[in-house]
Order: sequence, then C-alpha cells, then structure tokens
Amino acid sequence: MIGYGIIAALIVASIALGAVARNRWIKAIPPTHVSAAVIPRLIPPPTPPAEDSLAQLEASVVENDVFRFANRPASSPYDPGLGDALPGTPDPAPRAVRPTLILKAIVGGPPWQAVIEGFPGQATGVVARTGEKFDKLFVRSVTRDSVIVQAPDTTWILTFRKSS
Repeated sequence: MIGYGIIAALIVASIALGAVARNRWIKAIPPTHVSAAVIPRLIPPPTPPAEDSLAQLEASVVENDVFRFANRPASSPYDPGLGDALPGTPDPAPRAVRPTLILKAIVGGPPWQAVIEGFPGQATGVVARTGEKFDKLFVRSVTRDSVIVQAPDTTWILTFRKSS
C-alpha cells in the first residue's frame, strides 16, 4: 500500500502544478483592447410615410392589376352562392338532392340480392342485383353483408346497423 506521506506529496505537487499552470494561462496572451469598429451606413435612414401613401398604393394596385383585362375594379361584387354562373345570367338549376339509401335486407346466396329503399322514382323495397342501374345510380356489388352503390359524384357503402 501507498503510505500517507506519498499521498500528501502528490496532493501538494498537484496544487503547485495547478498554480503554475494558472499563472502561465493568464500570462500567455496579453489582453487586447479593441476599439469599436466603424461601419459606414449604406442604406439611408427611413423616411416617415406620406399622409396619402395608402391612397397612392391603392391606386397603384388598381392600375397594375394583372388579374383583370381592364385595369379597374369589378363592376359586380363577388358572390360565392352563384358558383360558376356569371353575373346577369339566370339563376343556375338547383343542385340535385342526394337520396337517402337504406339497406333493408340481403337475400339469396351467391349471387346475392339486396332490398334497398330510397332509389328515386322506384317503389319502396327495390330488389337490386350487382350491375343494375336505377336512373344515375349503379349497383357495383352486393356481398353477404354490404352493398356498394355508385353515383356520378358519390359512392355509398350500405351496411346493416349494429345493435348495441
């Protein structure tokens, strides 16, 4: 084992070498005094806006409107209710109401047939098979637990309600 005298000598040597290192560290680089750098101003200071600057900007935007053929405001206000119709034209035809289709039953075995209510212009409880067309509605498939009916812009997946 190492004696207490050797440990004490190592501690004293460590402290002495630390003090020498600190002194050399401080004296290694002389302090430099840097004067403040002078950077010339390339951009002139901002000027306060003119009293009618907003009116000038508005006139500039209207004169240079790249989204209009004539550089003047629109003669009629925008109305999102018109859709694609142009102002001054008769009102567009009302959009067709989508039917509410209800799956009542699926009968048979492959090929399956479904009893569906809600086809426009049909009696209640229409028996539908895969590939049948009712006006603009097309029955794409009938499986043992679901029916897929497709319209030009919508697809219905009809299933039975889950009772809880």
